[in-house]
Amino acid sequence: SQHKVRLGTLPATAGRWLSCARQKLWWMSPDVGSRDDVIPPETQFFLADVGEGMYVLVLPLVGNSFRTALWGAEKGAIDVRLESGDPAVKTKLVATSVLISAGTDPFLLLERAFAAAADRLGTFRIRAEKQLPPSLDVFGWCTWDAFYSAVEPQGVKDGLRQLAAGGTPSRMLILDDGWQSTDNDADYRFSDSEVRGDVGA
Repeated sequence: SQHKVRLGTLPATAGRWLSCARQKLWWMSPDVGSRDDVIPPETQFFLADVGEGMYVLVLPLVGNSFRTALWGAEKGAIDVRLESGDPAVKTKLVATSVLISAGTDPFLLLERAFAAAADRLGTFRIRAEKQLPPSLDVFGWCTWDAFYSAVEPQGVKDGLRQLAAGGTPSRMLILDDGWQSTDNDADYRFSDSEVRGDVGA
């Protein structure tokens, strides 16, 4: 149900990289680094400048009952970890695990790679194919960064007044008190000794 495979190593010419990695079961954060920096565990998006005007994008995929994530290792090495989340669901081959794409224009690379992933998986559409909701046409405020889980009515009223007084009145409000906070984060990451290395991606 869990497997680890060495995907490869960044070339010596590699420079900067950008990643997004899961920090909690439902939350991702960006990170940046260079070839000698270790890619964060649970990376879900990885874009690297590999030198000579080339960029490489690595997208872990979810499909066929398995999810994939990238984990950094020493000296620019990248591991792929695959898991089903169910000890009874096992396999020796996960055909839909990682999309790797390269090109000279990182913006075009992202567009084409996400379109290829959407086509392969059939589970989502790219932004160009979606109609944006009207709520994106107005300025909104999410209370999380102001109050975290201590949201109180007076604080929200004061925040809305301050935004309006500053010339940016909020037309949409998201009350976010962190209701998804749980204590199970320690259980969702596995150590190297718990991950098998005998499967091909």
